[in-house]
Amino acid sequence: SMVRRVIITPWFDTRATGGGARFSVEAAQFWLLRGDEVHILSSDSRRAITGFEPFLSSGRLQIHQVSKADRMHLAQAFDESVYKAANAILAGLEPESIHIHNFHGLIGAVCAAVDNGAPTIYLAHDFGLLCMSWCLYDGTLTPCSGPEPSKCRACLRRNFPLSLGARLAKH
Repeated sequence: SMVRRVIITPWFDTRATGGGARFSVEAAQFWLLRGDEVHILSSDSRRAITGFEPFLSSGRLQIHQVSKADRMHLAQAFDESVYKAANAILAGLEPESIHIHNFHGLIGAVCAAVDNGAPTIYLAHDFGLLCMSWCLYDGTLTPCSGPEPSKCRACLRRNFPLSLGARLAKH
């Protein structure tokens, strides 16, 4: 029978240049050309799918929106609605593997993947697990020497006006 794979990424776009988004496109293409079925759990961000149209029309590639693009900046925020949407899709798929290439705005989908029980593979293509600004650069685009709390506090306050540090500073 056909192997069914799932990719969790907020950005599935053939124009993408970033690591996780680019890798997701290339992995999907590789598996589809091999004869597998690929399901993308993604946001509703605008996307280009040039070259994937035959796979979409045949149903071998399916893109499932489980999150809103405006939540992607909330990298580690759990969202119950994302969890429920991803869980409902995964429950009917019985995937052979679930690949997490980037989880910005999709931590609920990651939790659903863990609960699904299928082998789950995490690939860190950015610094989202370490750095809330995603790239280990400070507000002046100078490389950061490490995510120590005191360094992050200054960086996040500069880059994210709605960050916890900025909210606490107001009170």
